[in-house]
Amino acid sequence: MSLPSLLRLYFSRRWWWTTLLMLFAVGVMLRLGIWQLDRLETRRAFNEHVCLMQTADSLDLDTLTDLTGLTDMEYRLASASGVYDFERQVALRNQYWGDPDGAAQYGYHLLTPLLMENGQAVLATKPPPPL
Repeated sequence: MSLPSLLRLYFSRRWWWTTLLMLFAVGVMLRLGIWQLDRLETRRAFNEHVCLMQTADSLDLDTLTDLTGLTDMEYRLASASGVYDFERQVALRNQYWGDPDGAAQYGYHLLTPLLMENGQAVLATKPPPPL
């Protein structure tokens, strides 16, 4: 069959709905590809923000008074002094610790607030061990 006869066959009444369905599917696939590229750009911006915050100077929570710029404080190292409040300690159940391919332990993580001298309390997380 020649090309013009194939085109006439695929755009005939018999194949008309199939052709429209395929054109619609191509449009959907193109939009999904653009969506994935948008997600990639968002993820790269987030990773850049986290790297920038992790390399910034550490915060001293004892002297910090302005808490309005929280996005400038996230993912940063911080130091604080005070007394642990064991009366308000919370246990997080069903927590996982271990390598995904290695030995795993399930148990509890304890969150103990640190009461600072200015009356504020801080919950801190322990950073993961280096790989």
